Amino acid sequence: MTEKINLNDSIDLSEIFSLIWEVKTKLLIIWIVSAFFFALISLTITNKYQSIATLTLTEDTTGNLNSLSSQVSNLADIAGISVTSKNVDKATMAIEIIESEAFFHELVKNEDIFLKISAVKGWKQSKNELIYDKKIYDNKKGKWVNTDRFSFEGRPSIQATHSKFLKENFSISKDDKTGLVKISFKHYSPYVSREVLLEIISKINSSLKEKDIKTAQNSITFLKEELNATNLGDLKIAINKLIAKQIETIALANSSPEYYFKVLSPPMFPEKKISPNRTLLVILLSIATLFISILFFIIKNYQKNI
Repeated sequence: MTEKINLNDSIDLSEIFSLIWEVKTKLLIIWIVSAFFFALISLTITNKYQSIATLTLTEDTTGNLNSLSSQVSNLADIAGISVTSKNVDKATMAIEIIESEAFFHELVKNEDIFLKISAVKGWKQSKNELIYDKKIYDNKKGKWVNTDRFSFEGRPSIQATHSKFLKENFSISKDDKTGLVKISFKHYSPYVSREVLLEIISKINSSLKEKDIKTAQNSITFLKEELNATNLGDLKIAINKLIAKQIETIALANSSPEYYFKVLSPPMFPEKKISPNRTLLVILLSIATLFISILFFIIKNYQKNI
């Protein structure tokens, strides 16, 4: 005869264990069925692959910054201006730029990259074919068909895509001890995961190179004006040194595609998926179902005592 637990009295663990033992067959069936069910569900979750790269600041970039800061301080001293020196963490600055929406706008000007980031929902490994979400992109017609509120002519919102990009697929971080930057991107296709990562690295180098060249050119124009406006010999020497440094910056920027970041460990085609962990998923969900079932039998037994 089944023992009944009276929850109005103090909880007797032996009674609970006795109840669990009596319904052990039902619990075992529930656990097996739930595990099988969750295993089937896990098979419907599409694999994702992650490509990873390790970057470091180029020596030229770091050297330019330190030298320029020193010369600016010298110029300020000659002019009688007090300047507080601040160390600029260029790796952190670059990370902020890469994660910004403005940089993402520049990245997805490449329509093929935007398509692969926003509209793909799977990958056929046997044919190396991308599977597009029919609610977002009609691959047969080559047409955007998204109907979300902020989409434009069927094209998904860049802002919404950027938010999803950062939360679900992209990661970048800096090791404070070594200064190395690790960057990664997850995608349904291992080939796209590498392609997008290479595009990001190339884009940040080219963007910062163009920015520094433009800044250097503007500085040269300004410094030449100042040079013509002053009669102080020491100040003229200092300004000429700054002009020479800006010219050097332009020359260095044009000398290598790896202007800002040097790739220490290039992104590779990942052979193993990063997610989902189907085994862990099935184990955790089936255990949770088992505990819920035990709680159900305890509550049911309690209700019989009322």
